[in-house]
Amino acid sequence: MPLPRCFPPIGLALLLTLTATPASAQVFEAVGVRALGMGGAFVAVADDATAVYWNPAGMATGQLAGASVEMGWLDIDVDERSVYPAQRRVGGSFYGFNVPVIGLFYYGVDEAGVSTRELRDRLRTTDDPRIALYVPPPIARLHTTHLGVALAQTVGPGVHVAGAFKWVRGEAGSALPIGQDFVDEAEDLDGRTSSAFDVDLGVMVALGRVRLGVVGRNLLEPEFETGGEVALSLERQVRAGASVAVTPLITAALDADLTTTTVHTGRRRAVAGGLEAWLPGRRLGVRGGVRAQTEGDARPAGTAGLSLGLTSSFWLEGYLVRGGDEADKAWGIGLRGGW
Repeated sequence: MPLPRCFPPIGLALLLTLTATPASAQVFEAVGVRALGMGGAFVAVADDATAVYWNPAGMATGQLAGASVEMGWLDIDVDERSVYPAQRRVGGSFYGFNVPVIGLFYYGVDEAGVSTRELRDRLRTTDDPRIALYVPPPIARLHTTHLGVALAQTVGPGVHVAGAFKWVRGEAGSALPIGQDFVDEAEDLDGRTSSAFDVDLGVMVALGRVRLGVVGRNLLEPEFETGGEVALSLERQVRAGASVAVTPLITAALDADLTTTTVHTGRRRAVAGGLEAWLPGRRLGVRGGVRAQTEGDARPAGTAGLSLGLTSSFWLEGYLVRGGDEADKAWGIGLRGGW
């Protein structure tokens, strides 16, 4: 919605406030075809090349070597009965290779969208609610690429620790929209480019058929300037999980966020459960899961995934996420190798 010609002084004051507002971005569920097919319950599974993202300590418990190339898309749509619906669009890609103690990776996450959260926060400080009709919420885009190495170490019987050390290049932009296609405008934003160093740490404990894991991502919380006074950051994220090998071909898992992530559509704190099952010979695998938010509205979503063996060592994989009108909607594909 364009600003009217009669834009009042109070609107101008709020506009200036909005342009100086710090914001955060990027959800956890952006990378990992197998993980997202299981609802995002993967911290205590993490036995393929995407372990460097989900829990690098899993490298010490997986196959002798693994590789993965994949991409996916996620849409978040939260109406919240606002004049301006909050939307977020996420694209993720991943390229990685690992052996039990070292992994090399390159992945990118591109998020763009519009927020009603900042606007609602400021409306609480004014006696004129009509300001919502004059000042649209800010739009923002943050595209990050992560290049790094993950190192794992066994510190005791069944106890593994690891770190992923990465150079993060971010392109960040923020502005007030001029039309009503907020997400499309956000995706077209020109941003300022900067770089930062970041670290992820993970722990995996293997107790027979049971595995327990915890991972902390974006521990240094790198921040990227947009060219104005707004900064977009990668918030610290901590997630814990448990998994059990019901049989050699069936794995069940449960994950829960220990921190709350602030994104433009609100606050996210997820709990997820998933199941993975393989036919003998591991030429066909199926997955299913569910995740919901424990912060604000639950917004439950169901997930499904499939692996099709091209050879005994390569699988073509995909996942699908669907929920209600205000739940996540996502899909992705990938090619995975394991030896």
